[in-house]
Amino acid sequence: MLPLVGKKTIAHVVICDDNTANPAAVLQSMLALRSMAAVKSYRIDPLTTLEEAKEALAGCQQSDAIVLSLVVRARTGAGKIEPPPAAKLFLAGVFALEKPIVGVSLGSPYVIRDIPQLATYLVAYGSADCSQRAAAAALCGGAPIVGKLPVTIPGIAERGAGIQKEAAK
Repeated sequence: MLPLVGKKTIAHVVICDDNTANPAAVLQSMLALRSMAAVKSYRIDPLTTLEEAKEALAGCQQSDAIVLSLVVRARTGAGKIEPPPAAKLFLAGVFALEKPIVGVSLGSPYVIRDIPQLATYLVAYGSADCSQRAAAAALCGGAPIVGKLPVTIPGIAERGAGIQKEAAK
């Protein structure tokens, strides 16, 4: 799926487990700059309504590719790491579109356990601006992808799994 070059439109969907300000704003702006595509952004969080989720799904349907920024973090006492309920409904619909979909974890890498159908998954381990810039560069071929998982994600990938992809020339 990578790099995301030659796409005219990209839907950028931020899936986050809290109501903070846009936690993936840097990735969104860098994605638009680096991809040269029209990037339309949507947000799915614990307060997202069914109508808002349908609007995001409709936007994805009109796009050439979809980037899911997954800002789901481990929280003390929560007992689980998972996307909010509205995201589960949205994800069921978005995978039915059969569009190119890339996930970027800007939080816990374990969130992919709830999205096993996601075939292309980058892990940035946090939402710091520098992590978002690096993720956007990797998505668009401006930086090599060389990481290996430092953890095992049960049922998904073993520690040390990863890909090696050179930067686009």
